[in-house]
Amino acid sequence: MVIAIMGIFVILIRAAYIKPSKGFRLFKWILAVLTLAAYTDIMYHLALANFDQIPGIVPYALRFLYHQLLFINLELYILYIEQTMQLLPSEQKAFPIIGLLGLIGFGITDILGTILGFGFHITDDFTIASQVNLFLVEYLFFVGIALFMMIRYRDRVYKPIIWAFLLTIAIALVLMYIQGLFNQQSFTTATFVFPALSVLYLLHSNPYDLEMGSLKLDSFESDLQHRIQGKKKFAILSILLHEFEAAGHKYPKEMRDIIRSYVEGYYNGAALFQITGGRMELVVDLDINPDYEEKTKTDS
Repeated sequence: MVIAIMGIFVILIRAAYIKPSKGFRLFKWILAVLTLAAYTDIMYHLALANFDQIPGIVPYALRFLYHQLLFINLELYILYIEQTMQLLPSEQKAFPIIGLLGLIGFGITDILGTILGFGFHITDDFTIASQVNLFLVEYLFFVGIALFMMIRYRDRVYKPIIWAFLLTIAIALVLMYIQGLFNQQSFTTATFVFPALSVLYLLHSNPYDLEMGSLKLDSFESDLQHRIQGKKKFAILSILLHEFEAAGHKYPKEMRDIIRSYVEGYYNGAALFQITGGRMELVVDLDINPDYEEKTKTDS
């Protein structure tokens, strides 16, 4: 289920226009690590089912890798929150460093627990045993850091967004608690998806105009900045229709249909931005449109 949801994330990200940023790059790493964790969990359970036919270290290694990937995922969330909260240089790095130290410390403790027998181990009759639930302690450690950051710097972000994140984490904790009551772990990986859903919807959703496929001014500025920083070659086609500059005026349906068809079929990967009521900008990537000049001349 998690892998399927990650597939949906990929579809949505490719179909939508999302403003490039350091935060969004971190978000894509979060999704990648979570997908890898889900695959590792599948391999771990397959190894348990065939424990008597494979080297004994394999399920231990897969379980350790699975847990580490989940907590690397939470460490990336901490970095993402730091980026989103716009922490000052003097406030940065402390929380990620604490998380990294916890990741290393808990990882070493997990290995020692298996070696010394107080942690995860598989008995001679193929029964899983553990005297200490280290995973829960580490999970609460990372969630505690994230909660502290959001509460401590709550005044730097629009409060409904903070509440949405807090309630999302609360739902994940409740689900973890419920499955614990029934001695289940089936939804562990899924709880790590919940914050990702909130991030995509609250911070990276950037809806198109459904009829024309246009985006707003802030997206235009972000897109240009990203292209310039990446030293990408691009062209801008502008149109200004003065009669639609007045408030409340809207392009007639026939014109909206023409604009949508033009954006969809004329240039590859072009992005349309509506700056004001009558002014629109079409940004064309020249690397994937080598025949740009020829098309422009033909169109004119």
